[in-house]
Amino acid sequence: MAIWNVAPGATLDAHQAPRALHDLARRLEADPVKAWEWIDRLQTQAERVAAGERVRGVVPTPAAIATRMAELLLEAHPPGRVLRVLDAGCGHGRLLVAVARVASERGLSVDCAGVDVDADAARWTQALAPLVRAGAGTAVTAWRVHAADFLSASGGGADCDAIIANPPYVPLRALGAAARSRLTAGAGECGTGDMAALFVARILGRLRSEGRMVVIVPNKLLVTGYAARLRKQLLDTACLETLWDLSDRRVFPGHGAYPVVLVARRTAAAPGHETQVLGADGAGRARWPQRVLAELPDQVIPAGMPTDLLPIVRTVLAEPRLRDRATVHCGIAASGFGRAIGHGAARILTAADVGRFRVAPARPFAPERAGIEAHKLARFDAPKIVVPGMFRRLCAAYDASGALLGRVYFMPLCGTTATEREAYRCAALALLNSRLYAVLYAALFGAVAQSGGYLRLNAPYLRALPWPARPAPRDLVELVPGLECGADPELEARLDDAVEDWFGLQADARTVLERLARNFPPSALVPDKIPRHGSNHASGASAASSATTSKKTSSSDARRRNFVGMDVA
Repeated sequence: MAIWNVAPGATLDAHQAPRALHDLARRLEADPVKAWEWIDRLQTQAERVAAGERVRGVVPTPAAIATRMAELLLEAHPPGRVLRVLDAGCGHGRLLVAVARVASERGLSVDCAGVDVDADAARWTQALAPLVRAGAGTAVTAWRVHAADFLSASGGGADCDAIIANPPYVPLRALGAAARSRLTAGAGECGTGDMAALFVARILGRLRSEGRMVVIVPNKLLVTGYAARLRKQLLDTACLETLWDLSDRRVFPGHGAYPVVLVARRTAAAPGHETQVLGADGAGRARWPQRVLAELPDQVIPAGMPTDLLPIVRTVLAEPRLRDRATVHCGIAASGFGRAIGHGAARILTAADVGRFRVAPARPFAPERAGIEAHKLARFDAPKIVVPGMFRRLCAAYDASGALLGRVYFMPLCGTTATEREAYRCAALALLNSRLYAVLYAALFGAVAQSGGYLRLNAPYLRALPWPARPAPRDLVELVPGLECGADPELEARLDDAVEDWFGLQADARTVLERLARNFPPSALVPDKIPRHGSNHASGASAASSATTSKKTSSSDARRRNFVGMDVA
């Protein structure tokens, strides 16, 4: 039977669709299972067409995930009261239909509303009304879908009992200036990020007291700087019930997205409330006291942090932060700067050149080929601590040569005397190469893992790491020059002990760190397999003024690519 009462492949005008669907719904009134099957078939077809058109930001929610999101939305809702549900950015109604179906299965009553900026999609979803009623019966008291921009539509207020959404994962920089200005008016820091953050902020404002939201959003919202204010609002004013981490699943085939599902109620969390973290398979991974999440740096929400790391995190984050002891700067990040490598008289280090305590020989670089003005390069011409912009395990080294840096972050040395600068240099390198920092960074900021398990460095994340108020112990300072001469497992173990002594960690905490450093996913924490690096520093108090460089070894470029797993030049 042709759903539209027209030949397959024929064009259908806007007036035929509702009539055809009404006819089909009448035939299926006694068979709700068939009604749901027809809806699924129609949605799948519509989504396939939309995928072929590659409309930016339009990525439908898979049916199984939509169903589970609907179950989470309606969880604990008692029968007898009509729940007003909104699907913000409904597209072809996959989430809204899932809500209607779950409500009918659980004997609940829902008033379903949807809004989408695409008028054709909104009209299409509204046309499903007769089929939805054939499937859900009296469970759906209303079905209203209209075309509007959820972010800029006026009015609404706190008028919804529940909101479900799969917002667009579109960076705001990809929008035109006028659209960006219109959408971000009054958005604060969220206005520098993407539309998903704006959607969540708007959703929180549309919920009634005790109202619940279930949204599937990019995992970077859990840690990225532009969403810090949004996370603070969420943790301060809402009860974050569940975080379902789907980051390691290809939820949206063909799209480089790493989503998580957030479930929250608009009510302040009780003092002892714990947020449940679920793995992709739905199994419980951890339970986090929301009060503790609110105390983490920038209110990051560490989806992958093991529960037994929590006491350690709370202990070390009671110390001052790295931002209190160091300034962190970003190296050259201009698009296409890699084309300038291999030419010119200047020398540059990239992320592939920085390992634990060691750097490879700097490579030739021609700033003019990358369109970089010479006066902007003077800031690199000094001894500095360097940290790669991408890594599997956090690491750092010392560059005494004043090399330029490409997608490498750096910290200038502090101190008024050579002895003070050397003590600072060794303390910073000890921290940045320690087991504690490696575990801490991966646990707090692992939500922004890249393909292949590489972690991205972000200056605010680095600044948020702890730096003890007490001066670095002398034995720790004395260990660093030996490690700069080459890998030594015994010295590395002693350095880890010295760093953990510095933080006052007890034996049980060290056991946890040792286990996590060994058992975390290898992509995050095992030491990188790096080429044999040359040394361009001199150890000891004279290191700050030394500028020795080693000769480049053969095939170094190929080994650099193997180090990072991609060409990062």
